[in-house]
Amino acid sequence: MTSTTDVEEAIRAVRSSLPECERLIVAVSGGVDSIVLLRALAADRKTKTQLIAAHFRHGTRSSQEHAADRAIVIANAADLSIPVVTGSSAEPMFASPGSGGPEATARQRRYAFLRAVADSCGARTILTAHSRDDQIETVVMRLLSGIDSALLRGIRDDAWYGDYRLIRPLLDVSKQDIVRYARASLFSWREDPTNRSSAFRRNVVRNEILPEARKGWPALDGDLLLLQREMASRDRLTRESAASIPWWIDGDRIFIAGKEFYAADQAVRLHLLYELFTRLDAIDRKNRPSHRFFAPLLAAEPESDGILLEGRGVRISRVGQTLVLHQLLSGLGNDGIFEKQKKERRRKDVHERRSEPKQQETRS
Repeated sequence: MTSTTDVEEAIRAVRSSLPECERLIVAVSGGVDSIVLLRALAADRKTKTQLIAAHFRHGTRSSQEHAADRAIVIANAADLSIPVVTGSSAEPMFASPGSGGPEATARQRRYAFLRAVADSCGARTILTAHSRDDQIETVVMRLLSGIDSALLRGIRDDAWYGDYRLIRPLLDVSKQDIVRYARASLFSWREDPTNRSSAFRRNVVRNEILPEARKGWPALDGDLLLLQREMASRDRLTRESAASIPWWIDGDRIFIAGKEFYAADQAVRLHLLYELFTRLDAIDRKNRPSHRFFAPLLAAEPESDGILLEGRGVRISRVGQTLVLHQLLSGLGNDGIFEKQKKERRRKDVHERRSEPKQQETRS
């Protein structure tokens, strides 16, 4: 299979899952990966009419560099008659304490921008150009960080984050094949010079750790991908089992069916607790408490009613055969976590009833 076919097959495989008529937001930085994604998607005439290119400036380089990135995105989009929406960060990259460093801050701001673009044009599908190389680097970074083994599942190729579907069509395609595809098709793109900077952890993994490790371990990439796929398979089974445990909202409380909860193994229980606490804004995906925090709920079912856990703005009690999550308003803002949950559900209901997407001012 040629590299051109690799890219085309990847796009063809995901095309059938794309929503009919709804606009599709494509994150385009100006680098080779995102330019290839945009152009490969646009090769299908039906899909092309749905596309909007979204370009975000992080403010990490000179204005000339950013202007050149923007120009290459606009030039490629104009060649395809695809509208472009641009945005930028007005704050320094180190302005988010506790966010996990400049890379995490950049990621958070980029996805916030993509969600805002999606909202403004009635879209709920976002596509990004992560490649197989990104997957390998992510697994290595997580191994070196010593984080929860569940996150070794790596980057998901298709996932829901709140109301937004995030698709990564090129996740099984190597960077080398993406570059070959671009060269064969005579596409223009820009190389980000910060990709060579050791100030970013991913670049250290990409440019120093992985090349050195491959010298004595030729099968390293394949072995890392086998690990990632095994962990992804386990994670999928855990998520499916957790989804089968009934839970519901009534007023200002969340209820979990105790019988099904305690019949599940610890990994499934833990996953459900993390999901509920994340949904309720009691934690975020990058600031998760350790397993010890949930220890009272991972042991055997208690014999009597009472408070089992309190913290992160939530109290969990056992009442008969049910676990009850109570809202604690302290530190949760004016709305509280349950009001945020209700607003999110109402917003989703409105979207599902919407018959036509909103129109948006764009540039081409």
